[in-house]
Amino acid sequence: MENISLIIPTLNEERGIVDALTQARELNPLEILVADGGSIDRTRSLAEPLADTFLLAPRGRSAQMNLAARQAKGDLLLFLHADCRLGKNALTRAKKVLNDKEVIAGCFHMKIRAPGFSYRLIERAAAARVEWAGLVYGDQGLFLRRSDFHRLGGFPNLLFMEDLFFSRSLAAKGKLRLAREDIFVSPRRWQKHGIVRQTLRNWTLTALALAGVHPDRLASFYPPPWDSP
Repeated sequence: MENISLIIPTLNEERGIVDALTQARELNPLEILVADGGSIDRTRSLAEPLADTFLLAPRGRSAQMNLAARQAKGDLLLFLHADCRLGKNALTRAKKVLNDKEVIAGCFHMKIRAPGFSYRLIERAAAARVEWAGLVYGDQGLFLRRSDFHRLGGFPNLLFMEDLFFSRSLAAKGKLRLAREDIFVSPRRWQKHGIVRQTLRNWTLTALALAGVHPDRLASFYPPPWDSP
């Protein structure tokens, strides 16, 4: 199991997409696939020359990532948000985690790229969520075998929280494990909306979704972290 396809969904990510793809290339994956959900900024013109495959997809991370996964050639799939950066040993660690046949998927330790005790608490809570509840958020860099991804039908057809519900399905089939490597996450949502407000919003929306409120109804309460171009 040697090859990893790195999949990055995008929507109006011109500010950081060159850096994201440049750093991803340094990790030497088999391929990098960018699935764009209809950006109206320069995302496509910047990303297309740097990606191995650039795809136009219906808007919504679920649809975007599923489309890219159908095109991927790697034995393993790693889904990376455009504002996240992987540690230098991330791919090696992902392969090592999935060498254990009892592990169905994994993710990385979140490190928010900002100083402050509040951010450190958020990081610890994210790790605990994976270890105790088997719930992975997309900014933790979910990875799994391509065969398992397709066997389980990929991300559910949701506008929001596709990562949460897919990880819950994965946890019912095998172990979810934190790889011993960091993923560096942008603080932009917390900085824009406030640490306490954004964290409480995340927890509230997660609780409502797990309690049975359809995630598509909750999507409007989770605005994008950037202003439209």
